[in-house]
Amino acid sequence: ALRDALPDAVDPMFAAIYTDPNNDSSRIDDAVVFTRWNGADKLLDGGTLTWQPQATIAVIGQIEVAEPNRQVSLSRDGTTGTIGIAFVTEAKTVRLAVSNDEGATWSLETASLNPSGHLLSNPALALAGGVTHLAYFEAETPCGTLDCGQVVYRRRVGKATFSDATSPAPAGADVALARPISLAVDSAGAAGLTYFVGPTGAASGPV
Repeated sequence: ALRDALPDAVDPMFAAIYTDPNNDSSRIDDAVVFTRWNGADKLLDGGTLTWQPQATIAVIGQIEVAEPNRQVSLSRDGTTGTIGIAFVTEAKTVRLAVSNDEGATWSLETASLNPSGHLLSNPALALAGGVTHLAYFEAETPCGTLDCGQVVYRRRVGKATFSDATSPAPAGADVALARPISLAVDSAGAAGLTYFVGPTGAASGPV
């Protein structure tokens, strides 16, 4: 996941999943990592332009990282400067990491609803005007395959309680699919989502 840190795109930043970081053929220590270009800081003090040292945000265990999954989402609030990373864990949760000091320190919380223990994937995060917008896919076993389910959308202002909604499908027999989700917020603070839908039965209709 890649984002521009500042409106003038001086400092790009990225978050990613680092699989098997100690190269022991076990993925129990897979982790979400973060770094950013420190151009603005270094230009001020006359130092060398470079990427900041990679920071480990959280150990997540083994999750599905093959295409088309996108299991990490990165956002920066242009109003408050808050940086957020949403990511999936092996424990079937979506976690949210937040930094208010340009990535120097992070706080973490579980930001998903999953009382049934369904598989979660493909989080999408947008921070705007002090509001957190989060969406992710939740698999539902009645569909007969882990590829189908619903998109959950959560919204909160500041640290208030999240409000929740789930994805509508264009027809009664259609469901959301386990595919990447796109989330954006307009200048009025309204969020928009795009996601893939398809039939409840495998190979029984168009995506």
